Amino acid sequence: MSQSKESELAARRAKWHQTKHLNREARRKKQRDYYHRTKHHRASQLRAYSVKRYHRYRESLLEKNKAWRDRNRDRIKAYYKNRQLRKRGLTKSDYDALLKDQNGGCAICGIAAKDGRRLSIDHCHRKGTIRGLLCDNCNCALGLFNDSIDNLNAAIRYLFRAAEKTNRKPQSSEMLLPLFTEEEEEPADKKTPTNKRKEENDRTNAEFQN
Repeated sequence: MSQSKESELAARRAKWHQTKHLNREARRKKQRDYYHRTKHHRASQLRAYSVKRYHRYRESLLEKNKAWRDRNRDRIKAYYKNRQLRKRGLTKSDYDALLKDQNGGCAICGIAAKDGRRLSIDHCHRKGTIRGLLCDNCNCALGLFNDSIDNLNAAIRYLFRAAEKTNRKPQSSEMLLPLFTEEEEEPADKKTPTNKRKEENDRTNAEFQN
């Protein structure tokens, strides 16, 4: 190779090293533009390919999935059984401690879980704090009442009024007296509710104690 050719190549290499940073940025910008310009098209192509492949190998895929589930039934049951604990950030020891504090049953009705199932983990929907363990019926009931103490008290008074109309005493003889109202947090010393609510509860209880 002649000396002029070598000098020309050396000049080109020197120029490329001087501008390689600018060339790299230009290439990256071009690649980013191409990616954003074609991502929807590539996604539709991938979906079409996945659907086509599924219909082509559907029977074999279903057989493989069924065989895997049959081999890992205990693993699947353990996963779904502990999924609620993971979702609420609890461990099995935490759950067992809560269950022991509740004497092994629901915090409201006292019924224990059946068939090896776990009680539902009740939590505050506003703060996310764990409130206790409930059976499915009590947990759903609180949700249907929107976790409202006023709604629950209104339902209790409704049952008392209905029992009065049918000349039948209510099943529970406990005092209809809430510890706190919905507008205020539960006090540490369990202060009595407002006088109006207390008078209404006392009047309702007195009718059925006579």
